[in-house]
This record gives sequence, structure tokens and C-alpha cells, in this order.
Amino acid sequence: MAQSTNEESATRLLGLQKNPYLRLISGGETLTISACKGGEKASLYNAGETFPGSFPGYIDSDCKGYGINLPQPATKKSYVVVHEMYNKDANFKTLFGSLSSDLKSLAFESQEQIEKFAQENKQWLRTDGYGTFFLFTEEVDGEEKFFVADVRFRSGGLRVVVGHLSDGDRWYASLAHRIVVPATKSSGA
Repeated sequence: MAQSTNEESATRLLGLQKNPYLRLISGGETLTISACKGGEKASLYNAGETFPGSFPGYIDSDCKGYGINLPQPATKKSYVVVHEMYNKDANFKTLFGSLSSDLKSLAFESQEQIEKFAQENKQWLRTDGYGTFFLFTEEVDGEEKFFVADVRFRSGGLRVVVGHLSDGDRWYASLAHRIVVPATKSSGA
């Protein structure tokens, strides 16, 4: 009870609004993703060893269908935070938008960073078949578009599927889905 009161006091003191959809669960822990090499085979579509639970024999074919099976940039070591749904149901756009109006600041630079998070921080992924969501961008037909990678543990192991940020699916807060974003002031870090 005291922790909740302290959190509420700090929120009021800093002039921050409590997020009605997400709560920060990584707290004071420093979570990192090691540097990524990038390259031709660094997209999620080529991450079969990390995501063996994806549909038999292949990673989500939408990676190819959306035109996002692209060479990925090299990245430096990065810091991330983990939020969890707790109060209100919402779609992807509302969930990520509740953290910042600057969605670009919440997006990973490379799909490889999502794979590395799953390898290096597996304990922070939601279990029991529920999702952990990651925002990333890709340039498709000359236009930057936002996508969401949905990583889950299933009976066949870890799997990943990709959807558009604009997908209208409503995610239930009672299932405590998680959101992983780069650590910034706007993301709750």
C-alpha cells in the first residue's frame, strides 16, 4: 500500500499523469539489448532459431507480405523499459500513444533488437501464451510505416507475428500483455 501511495505522490509532484493503460514494471532495473550487427539476414523473418514456436517451418509470412523482410541497420547497445497492461483495454495505437505522442521515440531501430531482447531478456517476456509487443518502423514503398511485433511463448516455443500499428484489435488489460520500448523520458524511464 505504501509503495502505491509513494508512486502516486511522485506522479503528482512531477506533474505527470498516471497512464490509464500501462504501468512500468521494469522499474529501477536497467534492461539492455546488446549491439546488433545488422545486415541482410537480421530481420524477424530470418530469426527461426530464436522463434522456433512460430508456425511450422517459417516465421510469420506477413514479414514478407508486408515488404519488411529487409536488411537491418547495425545498432549500438540500447536501454529499454517494460510496461504491462493493467487497467483499461486498448488497441496498439492507444497503448503506444499513451506513452508518448512521438511514436518514433518508442520504436526500435532494427528488427534484430527485438530478436536480441527475446534472447537476452527472456524473463521479461509475458508467459502463458500472452503477448509482449514491440514497435518498429520500416520504409515500405518510400513511406515509413509502423509495425508491431507480438512475441509469445506457445507450446512449440517462442514465436513472433507482425501486424500494423493501425490494426484495430482490442487487447484485454486483464491478460497483462507487455510493451517493451526504448528507454526515454517519455516512455517512463
